Amino acid sequence: MIVLGLHGGITINQHEPAAATPIDGALAAVCEEERYLRNKSCYGLLPFYAIRAALKQAGIEMADVDLVVTPGETYDGFEAVIADMLRHEYGRVPPIRRVHHQLAHLATAFYGSGLEDGLCLSLDASGDGSAGFVAEASKTDGIKVLEDIPNSNSLGMFYTTMTHFLGFTDGDEYKVMGLAPYGRPDIDLSPFLKPAVEGWRLDRDFIRSNPPVRSPFEPLYSSKLADTLRQPNRRPTEPLSGFHKDLAASAQKTLEEALLRLVEHWAKPRPHLRNLCYAGGVALNCVANYRIRKTGLFDRIYIPPVASDRGL
Repeated sequence: MIVLGLHGGITINQHEPAAATPIDGALAAVCEEERYLRNKSCYGLLPFYAIRAALKQAGIEMADVDLVVTPGETYDGFEAVIADMLRHEYGRVPPIRRVHHQLAHLATAFYGSGLEDGLCLSLDASGDGSAGFVAEASKTDGIKVLEDIPNSNSLGMFYTTMTHFLGFTDGDEYKVMGLAPYGRPDIDLSPFLKPAVEGWRLDRDFIRSNPPVRSPFEPLYSSKLADTLRQPNRRPTEPLSGFHKDLAASAQKTLEEALLRLVEHWAKPRPHLRNLCYAGGVALNCVANYRIRKTGLFDRIYIPPVASDRGL
């Protein structure tokens, strides 16, 4: 069977469009739209050039494709957008199957790992109405979802909001991680995100809702964050102060503690699962990943090189 796997956006909030061509289970090509447009992350774009490149590299045509698979299971009209794009570009629309964004992350992690079984984790800001999945997986039984983490409790949204408050933009979370070692993690962010036995509890009042955020390039934080910290946000052109470094360190520590609570909550009752397969935007935080490794809960941890949405 020849499958065309797609990821792309029908809104400005979706990013990292890409295309992949598995043929009889073997990956023939993976292409990212940003590599052809030279536009980082290609927010809101469909993978026009990525599809063309993936078909060419695989040595096939759209007429050969048996099935198109894409995230967007919960998005109204998404399948029609994909169908119209394919009809316009190629004059043919193969059968289309939509899957859940978080399940696609889990599949990227587990099936890409080559491992026989494992605890699987997907964490990001949001996708198909969820902020993450926890699952148990095996090659014989597939992926069984244990927890669906709602958007109202998004760990990724916490870190992205702190990224905006520190004067950076969407996709700059790695800068906060890189800034953190220069500060002291002594700022209490528990009113915003409080680690709990089963993971964490997020207070969404710290995230702007009036007016609602409609673009990833708008600031995410509400006035409650500045009021709680008793400090204004950092302007993008403003030099980094000691407070900003301490705030980055505190955001990083808070994320790490929350993540470890979640992992321990699900791993300790399942000592037979010695592998962790982990994807989603939060999985790009390699410092937090090191903390997971240091717990000794797992013999092997696999995080795919395309852990973010480009791997969907």
